[in-house]
Amino acid sequence: MSRNAQKSLNAQTEIGRRLRGCDKSLNTIASELGWHRNTLDSYFPASPDTKPTKLPLWALWDILETGALPAELAALLMPDGFTMAPIPAGMDHDEFADACSAYLDRKAQAHRADSPALSQCEIADLDERRAQIVGQS
Repeated sequence: MSRNAQKSLNAQTEIGRRLRGCDKSLNTIASELGWHRNTLDSYFPASPDTKPTKLPLWALWDILETGALPAELAALLMPDGFTMAPIPAGMDHDEFADACSAYLDRKAQAHRADSPALSQCEIADLDERRAQIVGQS
């Protein structure tokens, strides 16, 4: 089994574990996805000892299009370093430009000649501003 195949199965197992503590019932999630409950359980089993069924691309699309899974759980299905964000129908270009400018201003303040490396708090601040931009794009 490839490394990525194993990572995706591990992510499915983790999602299954977290779904059991979710505010939404599993029946509600299955209904929103248009799946039978046992289909949901096969992709995201409750027990870490149960190997999940490999998630097909169509199922990933169902998950992303319906928003049935909480965003932090759906994000576990992405490879490390990737993010997903819906493209808003009516993007406000002025707000997007402001968010980009705020990021660039903070980056310029944080990365000065007398401070060659970014501190952890500067990185966290820049990551938060980057997330705001990604959420608006």
